[in-house]
Amino acid sequence: MGMQQVVARAKGFTGWGAALGVLLAAGSAAGAGALGKLTLQDKPLALLGGRVLVRMPEGAKVEPRKAASLMGLDPSADEEGRVVLDAGNERFVLMARETFQWADKNVKEVLQKQYADCAIAPLREGKEGPTSYLLVPKAVTAQGTATGVAFACLVLPDKTVVRLGAYVNPEACEDLRGCTALAKEVLSRAAAGTVPLKCEAGTRLLRAGVQGKDVQVDLPRDYILTFQRGPDFWLYYARPLSPFGAVPPTVLLYQGGHPSAFHTKGEGDSAEPPEVTSTDGTFLGQKASWARWTSGAGDKARTCAEAIVSSGDLWKFHVYFSARNADGMAACEKIAQSMALVDKEPDAAAKPAPNTEGAAPGK
Repeated sequence: MGMQQVVARAKGFTGWGAALGVLLAAGSAAGAGALGKLTLQDKPLALLGGRVLVRMPEGAKVEPRKAASLMGLDPSADEEGRVVLDAGNERFVLMARETFQWADKNVKEVLQKQYADCAIAPLREGKEGPTSYLLVPKAVTAQGTATGVAFACLVLPDKTVVRLGAYVNPEACEDLRGCTALAKEVLSRAAAGTVPLKCEAGTRLLRAGVQGKDVQVDLPRDYILTFQRGPDFWLYYARPLSPFGAVPPTVLLYQGGHPSAFHTKGEGDSAEPPEVTSTDGTFLGQKASWARWTSGAGDKARTCAEAIVSSGDLWKFHVYFSARNADGMAACEKIAQSMALVDKEPDAAAKPAPNTEGAAPGK
């Protein structure tokens, strides 16, 4: 259940609107235009573990989102940050999301293709051209409980890209000009923090749901490992740093009592499961049946593979990986096959894998 949610989730600005949902409800009544009258404070708020600093008006608070449903995943603090600001019954929400991608010369080209309905302008000029971009919808109309009024694509000193999005509730939409002006000011003043991504090669220890055990995994250089928690399952997600706009290979490890094999379900508009090739192999030192299939078609086609093994009566491990080319699949398979159950070190519990230098590492 949790793995499907992660595989299908939106990666861009527009996907946040639905996720914000009723979270844009605000407090007491006040006249329209309260947000537009606010000014920014000097002291910034830190998001994404200190990777991004944003200046906000007084009263703004960092408030992580919660799972959208009882059985859903809490959003990963490794991947997103959220600031909430209330002014009367108007609410302003700033979302920050890691792309785990690096900026190259095609950043603006990618943005123009993805966001043709936005005016795109450079935020800052560097020696070799714009380093970050501001995106403002050419026409903004209130959309349900969360309306996106401005966005930014922020390129940090380590050349990685962070997306920022400003959303407001219906009450704030009564003064679109004012809340859009606030959003543009906040986004224009967003800055890099001092924390780089943790992406060096090495062995990581992941918390396992097996008493006295951890899961050990070997990651190559420039791979990012993140963690999400569900009500009764855990999910680890590994992917390489990739060029902005690319679709990178991915490896997911689910731990819980109710894994659900992807290859048994249709994808997109298809109700039919894909054609699958099954082979005998191993995973986590156990015999396993590996399923392999192709998803999508043409330049969107990718190869997928998965296996599920048990540990005890209730706990199960489900590994899934996919890539668009043979090299990507080989890298994913090597990571998956490096996973092993190892004895937990005395007095040392493995932590959810961090992607930043400031967090406690696994090993």
